Amino acid sequence: MRQTTVFIYLDGCRFDYINPTDSPFLFELGGKGIRKKVRATAGFTQRTAMLTGTYPSTSGHFTWYLYDPLNSPFAWLRPFAFSKRLTAYNPLVKRTIRTWTRILTGAVRPDPAYIPLDLLSYFDLSINRSPLEQELAHLPNVFSVCQKSGLRSLNEMDSFATIGSRPYTRLFTLLEKSLRANQAYDLYLAHLADLDLLGHKYGPDSGPVKEAVNQIDNGVAHLCDLLKTRYRSHNLLVVSDHGMRQVSGSINITADLARLESKAPEDYVYFLDSTMARFWFRSRRAREEVEEMLLCLGHGRTLSDEERRRLHVDFSDNRYGDILFWLDKGCVISPSFFQRSTGDLKGMHGYVDDDLMLGAFIVYSTNESLEGVDRQTLELVDTFPTLLDLLPVAEKPPSDGTSALEGRKA
Repeated sequence: MRQTTVFIYLDGCRFDYINPTDSPFLFELGGKGIRKKVRATAGFTQRTAMLTGTYPSTSGHFTWYLYDPLNSPFAWLRPFAFSKRLTAYNPLVKRTIRTWTRILTGAVRPDPAYIPLDLLSYFDLSINRSPLEQELAHLPNVFSVCQKSGLRSLNEMDSFATIGSRPYTRLFTLLEKSLRANQAYDLYLAHLADLDLLGHKYGPDSGPVKEAVNQIDNGVAHLCDLLKTRYRSHNLLVVSDHGMRQVSGSINITADLARLESKAPEDYVYFLDSTMARFWFRSRRAREEVEEMLLCLGHGRTLSDEERRRLHVDFSDNRYGDILFWLDKGCVISPSFFQRSTGDLKGMHGYVDDDLMLGAFIVYSTNESLEGVDRQTLELVDTFPTLLDLLPVAEKPPSDGTSALEGRKA
């Protein structure tokens, strides 16, 4: 009976969801251990920040799609680009593109989202094309560190297997089954995605979100009871990647672009994330037209070079855009390349400099009293070094983050 550590990635859990009413067990654990707010990294690749301790400018992971027409797995679609209005909105079209892309290129999990077909072949996926261990293999990560230290880990972090198809009840069942098995693990990793899904659908302060928070809290309590029967002692690290804000309005950037003299993709290429628009330009005229249009929108700003550095999205090339236009808090792009319509979208994340984007960070150990660093708000990249402090690893590689545990010895 040895010690184990459980890491739970609690997707979309805003820091104030952890309270005595909705989540009494997690709230109490945080009081006995460490309970902090945590700031998400810019963009939409938070798993990389948590499991490698690196910012986007270090890891190269910022958003799902990057500009790379030479290596795009969707290059086979170029003969169909004549139809500028045709998109992959239809589920059957989307499924067909995904299936044929896998067959023709061997790429894993190519998802066309809702990208117009005349733009799709300009993009490649930055993440989610390999098993998670391989996706992060270009960096020191929790899996490689465990392997070098001879530690056994059970990975249930595959977001595509969890979101929509594996609600938290099933995921807890899987973890419970492994805990009852004879094989022991040094580290369990789980991704619970339901708060993110419910927050988008019903809003961050809705009844379904609060109900799910309570059910997750009960599930974690049950897991901890099982851990006590299986292991001599255990550590628990619960981290949320971001919070959520109520959607207050939408902007149709597609319609504004259609009124310009410059046209895509002849004069420029663009990508519409839910809260961010990115552009690549083929001429100065196109850039001037687009920048003037964005300036007149009045609901966002183009990031300056200084802001890119501060947010750690100052890449050495333009793979993620010549310019990044970020919407104001509460606004969403509609339609975007991830949602055809935001009519039913009640909550959104992905805003910068927004206190409601802060998530929850909880560390607890049955074996010792933990001392936390003197910071009320941590960075998401602090997850990796904190996790390594909880594990008996032989070596701790450097990272962009700092452990939340004050003065803890290896």
